[in-house]
This record gives sequence, structure tokens and C-alpha cells, in this order.
Amino acid sequence: MSLGDYITVEQKPLMLIEGKKQLKAYNDPKLAILLETLRKGPMTVREITYEYNRRIPKPKSEITIYNYIKTLEDADLVILAGQRISYGSTSATQLFSRKAQLMFPMVLMTDKYWETEESKELLDASRSLVSFHTGEDSPSSSDLKALLQNIYSVSSLKLKEFVTSYGDSLKTILADSSQEEVRETVNLFSLVMILLEPEKYANELKKCFP
Repeated sequence: MSLGDYITVEQKPLMLIEGKKQLKAYNDPKLAILLETLRKGPMTVREITYEYNRRIPKPKSEITIYNYIKTLEDADLVILAGQRISYGSTSATQLFSRKAQLMFPMVLMTDKYWETEESKELLDASRSLVSFHTGEDSPSSSDLKALLQNIYSVSSLKLKEFVTSYGDSLKTILADSSQEEVRETVNLFSLVMILLEPEKYANELKKCFP
């Protein structure tokens, strides 16, 4: 019998995920499932384990899930939110939650990013679009990288401003969106910036569209 949950740390409505450590944890598939699980609100390790195992074919132990939680806590994506007091128990049970209800992952285009499959897919798609539009040979990878890096660096600043100004609306609109859907929203927003402010990308565009 539970006497009540005592929440001592409230989660933020939303946050931007920018650091390497945070992005690595956020993009880890097994940890992403745990973050999705915690969308329900503060939970005990046992509850998290139960809900987590409903989402995967091979169940994980509570010890494994606890280690996942600590990894996310170390990355500042999960917090110790409070405690649950139960009837007849001499100790309280810890409650964990996401640090923010809505998380916006930024694209960090470091040298290592260009070694990932995601970057290869991004370059291939961009190269195909440029060739289709110009009817010419596609630009070099280095020119495309320069263009994409500029787009994402400028749009990152704009995204911060946008999230700050329209946080409540975004929270409502994306409340039921999956992590992948939020990621796609961020990527689309970044690419839209080139249509709104093409002058910021003039030098890179000239190289890609000779």
C-alpha cells in the first residue's frame, strides 16, 4: 500500500540537448527506450523495468535498468525526482523522471559525426537533391559539409530563440510525439532556415549551385 509520492525536484517543461555527452546518451537506442518510458512521469526502478521490458523482445534485469538510469542521470537527462513512501516500509523508494518533459536534440556536426551512418545518409540525400535541381554533377562532399554545417549552426541559434518564445505551444503540440518525431521536427526546422534566410548561406550555395 502506497502512502504517497513526494516529488522534491520538478522536471522542466522542455530543454535543448547540445553537449556531446548528452547527445551520445540521448541517441543510444537502449537509453532512448528508457527516456520514452519515463514520459509517463516519475517512476521507481521496478516500474521502469516493467514498462521498459514491455517495449523490447528480451527483458532486462532491474540492475541493468538501474545502470541505464545512472548513465542518463550522469548525462543530466534523468533526475532523482523524489521518493515513494509505502505502508509498513522502513525506507523510501527512489523515484526517477526525465529532466524535461520535452527534449530537443541538436545536431552536433563534429568530425566524428561525419563518420556516422546518419551523416552519410544526409550527404547522399543532399547530393541527390542538388543534382536533381541543377542537372549537373553533384557537389563535392566537402562543399556539402560546409553548407550543412552553416545551416545547422545558424538554425541552432534560431531554434533556441524559437523554443524560448514558443515553449508552451511546442509542449502542447509535441506532447505525444515520439523521440524520433521530435528529432525529425528539429531537422526540418533546421533545413527550413535556408529557405527563410538564403543570404546567410550565399558562399556555400554558390559552390554547391555553380
